[in-house]
Amino acid sequence: MLYTKQNLAVVEGASKDENRPVLNGVLLDKSGETVATNGHVLFRVGKAITPDDEFPSTGQKATKPKDQIISASDIRDITTKIPKGRSIPILQHCQLIKNEKEDRAAFITTDLDAMTIHDCRLIEGPYPNYQASFDDLPKKPVFEIMIGNEVLEALVRFVKKAKYPDATISFKFYGPTRVITFDVGQNEGDQKVDGMLMPRRTNE
Repeated sequence: MLYTKQNLAVVEGASKDENRPVLNGVLLDKSGETVATNGHVLFRVGKAITPDDEFPSTGQKATKPKDQIISASDIRDITTKIPKGRSIPILQHCQLIKNEKEDRAAFITTDLDAMTIHDCRLIEGPYPNYQASFDDLPKKPVFEIMIGNEVLEALVRFVKKAKYPDATISFKFYGPTRVITFDVGQNEGDQKVDGMLMPRRTNE
């Protein structure tokens, strides 16, 4: 099975808490999607649409995921080996290949000049039933608010500089088209740190 760089990006949600080893990696769900969570945030990217036979021939046998958990460090290493740029879109993938070791998984990346086989460590244990949380949601949300990527990035930069990196941010929502206020509390200089976000209008 093929995975895109976007599939691997979920690693940003993996936990760094050594007491929760199962959350220290990325789940290769048997559906083809990838998932990572630290218990507070969960990131998920769906199955890549490109079929295996479009990947350059490497002499390796492609395989399918079996609800395996790959260590975050291995996922980050694979990401660095995927060629930069988009001149050849298929090279922006890595392929899950057969590994004879039951406690390991393997991926392959290539830039056409050379290929790299990544022997990855599997994390043992059952992954949280995240799908049940999605299934338990009401069919329709109370309301939907759209916030641009650049807005969230600016918010994180501001909070890190005005208070500290691991600050807790409190959000208050007043409606689908009303401003969203946020409060970070006091910084070390006893200054109040807060502000508001302007949501984009949603389509009715």
